[in-house]
Amino acid sequence: MVKFNPEEQEQAKERIEAIFESWASLIEEHKLKSEFKNLAYLSPPLVSEIVHRYLGDVRRIKEFHRTEIENINEFKIAGYLTYWICKIRPVQLKEQLRRLTRTQNLLNELLAFHLSIGRINLERKEGSRPPIDFDKSKENASSFMNELFYTLKYRTTSGDTLAQIYRYTDLF
Repeated sequence: MVKFNPEEQEQAKERIEAIFESWASLIEEHKLKSEFKNLAYLSPPLVSEIVHRYLGDVRRIKEFHRTEIENINEFKIAGYLTYWICKIRPVQLKEQLRRLTRTQNLLNELLAFHLSIGRINLERKEGSRPPIDFDKSKENASSFMNELFYTLKYRTTSGDTLAQIYRYTDLF
């Protein structure tokens, strides 16, 4: 296991909290509470593994681009967090179901997207830019999100590819 310095340990704590807050927000905002109250949960050991791998990627990026960058941008953060959430799948079902609804089948992807857009919007707010709002152009956003969720669920992607996808969410 990689040892993290104090700054990375603080980042790990912040990312773990952000993932759990995003899960709670996703359930609350999207009225998933009744449907998932007794169905799914967020696994703390898997969330820790996600953050550990994410921080390892961040460390490699910073070491490779040592003279060029001090911090990675919000799109890379979103891309790498999405990659690891979709790969490790921390949202677990409490019991096996015969048939999953579309939403139930995409819980990890929904969590990754919700967390990532929240992270990007936080950065945009600090930079005095308007947040990404998919409700403004529902028709385009719906098509984009359907394709993105399909990609996250069934296709092989990388954190860098996902970072590029998130970079173009500005179009919404």
